[in-house]
Amino acid sequence: MTGFEGQIEYLSRGDILVTTPQGHRIQFGLSANTVKDTMPPQGGDGKFQGPGRFPDLFVLDPHTALNIRTGQDRLFPEFPGYWGRYGYPYLVTGQVTETGFAPGPSLAYNLTSTPEMAAHVAALYDISYQSLDSSTFREAHPDFDSETYYLDMNMAGELEYWRRTDPRDPLSRLIMASDLFNAIPMDASGTMVLGALRVQSVGPGRYEIFEENRSLGQIDLPGLYAESPVQERKPQILDKRVLEIRERLLHSGEPGWVAISASSGFDPKEGTSGFILFNEGRAILIDPPVGTIQFLERYGIPESAIEGVLITHTHEDHDQGLLEQLSRGRHLRLYATEPVRLQLIEKLYHKFQGRWPRQAISRLWNFQELRLQETQSLLGLDVAFYPTFHSNAALGLEIREGGRVVFSFSGDTNANRDLVKGLGDDRAGRPIMSEARMQEVALRPFEALRQGGISVVDRGAFPLHTPNGPLIAEQEAARALGSGGVLLAYHNSPLDIHPDLRRIGLGLDGAVMLRAQQGFPTGLSGSHKTQEAVLEQMVARTLAHHAILGSLPDTERAALAQRWRGLTTYQPGEVLVHEGRPMDSLLLPTGGRVDIYKDGQRLDARPAETMGYEALWDPDRVSPHTVRADTVMDVFAFPLTDPTVRRLLQTSYGGEPSAETLFQRGHERHHHRIGIALYEHSEWFRNLDSRSQDFILVHGMVRTLKAGQLIAGHNAPRGLDVLIRGGADHYWGEDALENMRRGDLIGDIPLMGRSLSRYAARAFTNVTLLHLSETQVQDMCRKSSRARALTVDHGIRTWQRLREVRALRNADPVVATRDHAKGQRPRPPRGRR
Repeated sequence: MTGFEGQIEYLSRGDILVTTPQGHRIQFGLSANTVKDTMPPQGGDGKFQGPGRFPDLFVLDPHTALNIRTGQDRLFPEFPGYWGRYGYPYLVTGQVTETGFAPGPSLAYNLTSTPEMAAHVAALYDISYQSLDSSTFREAHPDFDSETYYLDMNMAGELEYWRRTDPRDPLSRLIMASDLFNAIPMDASGTMVLGALRVQSVGPGRYEIFEENRSLGQIDLPGLYAESPVQERKPQILDKRVLEIRERLLHSGEPGWVAISASSGFDPKEGTSGFILFNEGRAILIDPPVGTIQFLERYGIPESAIEGVLITHTHEDHDQGLLEQLSRGRHLRLYATEPVRLQLIEKLYHKFQGRWPRQAISRLWNFQELRLQETQSLLGLDVAFYPTFHSNAALGLEIREGGRVVFSFSGDTNANRDLVKGLGDDRAGRPIMSEARMQEVALRPFEALRQGGISVVDRGAFPLHTPNGPLIAEQEAARALGSGGVLLAYHNSPLDIHPDLRRIGLGLDGAVMLRAQQGFPTGLSGSHKTQEAVLEQMVARTLAHHAILGSLPDTERAALAQRWRGLTTYQPGEVLVHEGRPMDSLLLPTGGRVDIYKDGQRLDARPAETMGYEALWDPDRVSPHTVRADTVMDVFAFPLTDPTVRRLLQTSYGGEPSAETLFQRGHERHHHRIGIALYEHSEWFRNLDSRSQDFILVHGMVRTLKAGQLIAGHNAPRGLDVLIRGGADHYWGEDALENMRRGDLIGDIPLMGRSLSRYAARAFTNVTLLHLSETQVQDMCRKSSRARALTVDHGIRTWQRLREVRALRNADPVVATRDHAKGQRPRPPRGRR
């Protein structure tokens, strides 16, 4: 803008950032991307490259903060306070220190507006953070009784728990909206003063900025917004494959589940949690995030296919897409509980700054009430709903078929059983949770797993969203995964990895744990490239059957399932013996016979190629040379010798498949129609010598190393034995080092894209966890006629380092030291010249 002394910058969602000559920063508008906009550029791994700082002042303009016609919401006060309340590690404001969470104004941010608008902002905070217990909600709905809707639950106690400054202390102070932002109302003349800054309202949407009592000029927000380049965004052109997916979802009539974005809350790359449920050519938006309309346009999904919007709870990262839909003038169905409906009315009332009466807002949609613990019909599917444990009164859902839970979405749920058991009482001395409620919170989200279905877990910020470690630690869940269920977990940022989080197990059929920021080769929604994987996993009959079996006739599906479920019946203490030798490989053999032994007695014998493709390993089941894990290990291989698999591959690729072809083309397709999951780094596949293999390894998990332990390709039939001595993957940093010193399990292959376990499992036919010192490694290398060894002090951090490893395939045994990490020539071990 001409005539203004300072820098004016458009932010990613159209907000305006002004930087004064003395470096003060003022942001007009508060959209969903504020944390992302605040931080320095990110690297390819999604990590921030340095600390960020919120602007010195946010200005909310009552005339432009909310554009009902376009659905543009610049009135998003919940967002920064969300990070401040839960002490996210990449929240760095001007006042925040690095000592951890300290409630109160130290985590707040400065916000100015008219006094009337400031009151509405405070009300929005109250509803978001205090939910049904907020004074704003109680004043508007004095007759509301939560016990009517949450029978046998202490919902008030649950909501109070999340508001305490010390969640374990029922007498600790409750957090208020004033703890989350510093309200600096303008005076009657429209003036606000903050230190050397002065902002003066000079008309609707127009402000004059002063620094040290010197005018820098005026800001005309309507004019700036009209010129914003953000308004010129257009949908990307659909490629052929996306069109095929869309046609299958819209016109096949079969159910499907698509991620609009696979993340929790607001992460640095703009994603929030949102999904689309398809059936019979119709669709329901579930917790649509900001940007849902652009997603629908990008996929070519017509508005006429959207039947309604389902809201699990009224946090902004789950309900803002509703406003976008309302801005299109469409009268959709709203699927929600009555408490959620009332909260939505209050939120919109205050977003509209009281200009619309509540009764008018309630007529913006056709309300279909969701009743907890009842089964209702949505899109022709039988769906049941249950309450979850969250900071806002939330729910999860289950899709049933013939009484069996075939699909579940737990929403934002804390399923940490230990945490739930330690809640204690509320301020009135009543137990926050009954024993039955504890069981439901911990186990209900995974009921589909136990019944062979699909469980979608929205993993996010600890402690709000579902921690994965307690799930796997539960024996019930371990058995559930063995029953044939698919656990599909979404994750947003590596910074969410908390010491209490261990490892998440993956179910069958190539279902993967998606990490939104990792990026997939052909992503279709902004920086989140997870949609393709979700589409591929959830198409066809995945709500009722395994993804790999979904496109088969019933008779073939039953026969294939029968052949492939052999390993799910193994019990602790059993040992697998292939051709007279105890199995010490993560991979199932594709030929010969496998005998099952226990206590020295042979229990069963089966042809290897008909046994299955999934095994659950635990310490009591394995031979001395077999990979050991504390809980459960999921290993998948699709035998190409199976005629049904070959036919599906031929259909998918239009020709005779081979392992080499699949590895080479894996980066193009990534997730195939039959559910084969190949990793995203195509260079690894292209350089992998797989021509003589007749299997496809989908996942192989091993325990993250303790210091001094090694992962080794111990019995590889050819090539390189790689011995990697402990060291943290760079995603984890100091937290991982500490966990590795304690021996805790925190790693998994698809989530931590460069984890050590992944390298070993992908590269070598056999992977064994060895307890060897560096001296023992060197001694073994000297004695072995074919071993090629490499020990790395701090882990392998980049693919360039991996290429260096492969270059050593035919070299003398070496020990790579820090000199090697610095690019210098590796030194040979002592005793070798």
